[in-house]
Amino acid sequence: MSNFLDGKKILIVDDNEKNIQLIGDYLKSNGKFISIVATDGQEAIDRTTNSRPDLILMDINMPVMDGVEACEKIKKKEELKDIPIIFLTAQNSIEDKIKALEAKGNDFIAKPFYEEELILRLKLHLEFAESKKEIKRSLEKTNEMLDNIGQSFFWIDKSGIVLSPSSRTTDKVMGQNIEGQSILNTLYKGLEATNKKEVSSFLEKSSTISKDKWEEFQKKLPSKVEYYNEDEKKEKILYANYKPFWTNENLLSKIMFILDDKTEIDFLIDQKNIYSIKMVSSISGVQENTLRSWEKRHQAVTPFRNSKGKRFYNENELERIKLIKLAIDLGMNISSLAQLDIEQLKQISEKTKDDNTTQSDQNQNVESINLEAAAHNIDIAITNKNYAMLGHELNKMANYPEMADFVYKFFPIIFKGLKEKIESGKLNQEELKSITTYFKVNFNHLIFKNNKRSEKAIISFFDNPYWELEVFQTAFICIENNLDPIICGEVTNGKESSNYLKNFQASYLILSCGSEIKNNTLPVDEMIKTTITNIESDKNLIITGNLNYSENNFMKYENLIPLPTIKNLDTGLKKMNKTYMGDLYKKSS
Repeated sequence: MSNFLDGKKILIVDDNEKNIQLIGDYLKSNGKFISIVATDGQEAIDRTTNSRPDLILMDINMPVMDGVEACEKIKKKEELKDIPIIFLTAQNSIEDKIKALEAKGNDFIAKPFYEEELILRLKLHLEFAESKKEIKRSLEKTNEMLDNIGQSFFWIDKSGIVLSPSSRTTDKVMGQNIEGQSILNTLYKGLEATNKKEVSSFLEKSSTISKDKWEEFQKKLPSKVEYYNEDEKKEKILYANYKPFWTNENLLSKIMFILDDKTEIDFLIDQKNIYSIKMVSSISGVQENTLRSWEKRHQAVTPFRNSKGKRFYNENELERIKLIKLAIDLGMNISSLAQLDIEQLKQISEKTKDDNTTQSDQNQNVESINLEAAAHNIDIAITNKNYAMLGHELNKMANYPEMADFVYKFFPIIFKGLKEKIESGKLNQEELKSITTYFKVNFNHLIFKNNKRSEKAIISFFDNPYWELEVFQTAFICIENNLDPIICGEVTNGKESSNYLKNFQASYLILSCGSEIKNNTLPVDEMIKTTITNIESDKNLIITGNLNYSENNFMKYENLIPLPTIKNLDTGLKKMNKTYMGDLYKKSS
């Protein structure tokens, strides 16, 4: 018998030293092998991991960990799973054999065993393992060749299962490795029901299809497929060609699929004009980095990307970018505009044009507006998601002179309606952002049209569902009290909030905890305390909203003024504001 064991690593796993010695003696006459020994299952795993033997002889009953459990763990490791494992068992029961096979063992030999049987089984499994390695090396070479071709193609069998190997380009186009999967669940997953049924019918009859019938049957296979690539999160346009392979009896054996990804070509053909990011930046006046930020951070624009990642914009995207820029120039922020569709953005643009031409007409009719009725109409528009009606109603009030009326007659009705819709699930956060944008378009200019007031007030808010609308209510109160409101948005850092006072040379910092915060959390509490300790002694910090002031000992701070409600804020500002009190004194004189 040839020395088939020459150079092979054999791991012998047994807790009995005599058995190890016996197996070693049997193997010595068949070649110069390399022996590795382990006396329990855990040691066998460690030796296998470190030494990568060519074959393992594994006893079943051992201390620490038995052979079955050790086999299961070895076979679960990708780099070790192909090592053949032959079990040695003293109990030749059917249960032991089942356990050995369930653990993915390759064979078993009952003790006591004969030398001839052991050697023959080793030779058989070592030769088989070597054959598998040869096949694997051959497949790797084939795969390497396929990958270098750069073409997407693969084979399916008669039942529609994708065979190995497929090209790496196929994995990229499909967004996954589809080997072993049904073509109906991969390439054809997005087909309409009727077309999918035709493909299923084709596969059912594929084993009986002969060469002369191929042309007729292949018509059931679609030549153009719209496929959603989950990995890239984009729709692909794929053109498929089919090449049949035949048996000696001229019956269909398998089918080669050759895919052309024409997503980019189809996109370019469909567009009248396309623009690079540099062209869009030049035309719109928006910097390239800003465009990338609008895309990545806010999902406000959706350029097409080719296979190299280069961005292209069509006419619609260019128009959208222009409209967003216009709205931002009017005082909007990108987060509010990101979710609006192009028609809503157009309405904002038209609203600006109308403001310049209809302002005098609005001034004549503004005194006849009933704010409570208007608020109820807006509530109905929001309920019905009638944005045209919403824009119309807000537009009518854009020049209403009495800001205190907005505070006490208009916003309480709006907030009540919004709260009910949010709590009942009839209004989600994205819809609320869109609605808020309409308010900002129509009301922003009311806050900034007169900025000659003597003292400044910083307005900063903790997050809550409609804090951007509460900004208007607070700002209108400031304007009524001869204060110039400066809106700094959401609070994220207590020290930063206190710095606003110094940077803007303001007298007041109004920090609203929002109508939705019932009990302040630790971060809210800490930010308020940080703000208090960092402001200068001649500045005032006003806290408004639903906070438990006494529980947090906020009353002990000399320059902190709690004014929980909007009415408290109005009254408190009147008493504190020197300009207001001076005007009141003059009037009373």
